[in-house]
Amino acid sequence: SMVETFYKYNNGSKKCTQVPTKSFSVQCDAITILNNYWTQQSTATKRTTILPPTPSD
Repeated sequence: SMVETFYKYNNGSKKCTQVPTKSFSVQCDAITILNNYWTQQSTATKRTTILPPTPSD
């Protein structure tokens, strides 16, 4: 699996806490992936999205 840890956001403490996979439920607010899945892209291969201009009022 490429997922390292799972997190659940707590509104009261305004923090994410790690969720043990033994009690993992379907709802999860964040994950971290293993470092070897992060890659550096050169500027030539990076994808960019060009948004259409917004209409002026």
